[in-house]
Amino acid sequence: MLMLTRFTLPTALARPAVALGLGIMAALASSAHAAALSSATDSYDAMPAAECTPQTADVPAFSAARYDACKQTLDNYIAQYQQTSDSQKLYTAYQALAWLTYANYEQHMNSRAATKAQAWQSAYGLISALAYGTSSESVPADIPATSALMRPDLWAYVSALKDKGAIAIAPREMAFAEVSLIWAASKQCTRGWRQSTPHFRMAARYVSQANTAYRNRYPEDTAALLDLTQRYYHAYLPLDAKNDQCHGQILPKLPL
Repeated sequence: MLMLTRFTLPTALARPAVALGLGIMAALASSAHAAALSSATDSYDAMPAAECTPQTADVPAFSAARYDACKQTLDNYIAQYQQTSDSQKLYTAYQALAWLTYANYEQHMNSRAATKAQAWQSAYGLISALAYGTSSESVPADIPATSALMRPDLWAYVSALKDKGAIAIAPREMAFAEVSLIWAASKQCTRGWRQSTPHFRMAARYVSQANTAYRNRYPEDTAALLDLTQRYYHAYLPLDAKNDQCHGQILPKLPL
């Protein structure tokens, strides 16, 4: 029987982690600081800062000012949701933060790739959903066209953990794992393994943390989780973009 409990990278991918790790970790440090300084407030979902406030259905151009405003908005949201233990909204806020970090990184790299627009659109859509209590369906639930399904072992864990309710236990790790995998595959398609390695490594770390948190909370469910993970792995394996071509992917949903 195939065992998927280890999170090791292929030898060709064994390189030091840099880009995503530093960007996401810096964003997390700032968010943690904001949460520590935050006090209880009567407003549950404070409106976003002016530069981050949706005015029309169109997504505005990304800029440093909008990054700063949206980063501050998300820091505030994360602090609020940590106080109220709203894991689903916390997960959404962390997803938005990961996408925002992705867009900002691409901006600093002077990227003209479609990935920057996709990342910013996803972040802005999630922030809008949190601000106005609307659906986040405009943000792709699956893998967008700028990315592909790679590392089906990690995606199998992500899907199984989500089905098992791990978002309630590790919302931050689940959110960052998903965006990291999408970002990594985009880099694999456009820049090759040297650029994608740090992102895959960070994704593996987040998946491992979420998996550990779930198994520590529900040790009696370990065998069932592994069984579901293996079924997802076999479903995803034929979809692996081995040719390093990004075309998006709808992720199949399996019964528990």
